[in-house]
Amino acid sequence: MKRLLLLSLALLASCTSTRVEEYTLIPAIVSAWPAVRSDVMESDFPPLGAVESMDTAVEAESKDLLRQVPWDSLSAAATDGIQNQLDDATIGINGAILLMEQLEQMTAAMNQLQKPVLVSLQVQELQSPNHCIALSPRTSWYASPPAGICPSYNR
Repeated sequence: MKRLLLLSLALLASCTSTRVEEYTLIPAIVSAWPAVRSDVMESDFPPLGAVESMDTAVEAESKDLLRQVPWDSLSAAATDGIQNQLDDATIGINGAILLMEQLEQMTAAMNQLQKPVLVSLQVQELQSPNHCIALSPRTSWYASPPAGICPSYNR
């Protein structure tokens, strides 16, 4: 019983993490990217490959593609771009503060998206006479798992 409760909590936490990504992080990143992108392009040496990767990921709204974006280089370029705008007097100190806050929020969202799942289960097998449950991060199969996951499962 205790094992079933822990298993249920693990599955619930995994589902919650996925929902947070789908309903809050990704939309926040998608909506903030155009403004942050303009700051990146204001830098002295914008990382064009990273910008293109981010554009593609945002357009697709794909968490897998977003996880592959080299965010550190984009964040550094955006900071440089904000400083350049401040130096050129195209924005004032209050504008710079607002842009830096937006960049910090975007960085927090990207970092959250990059974090591993809170519940990280190794593939394991739980069996009863009639059922096999195999779990891996973010995925669960009940009664008919893919071949090789529950080797003792009778098909």
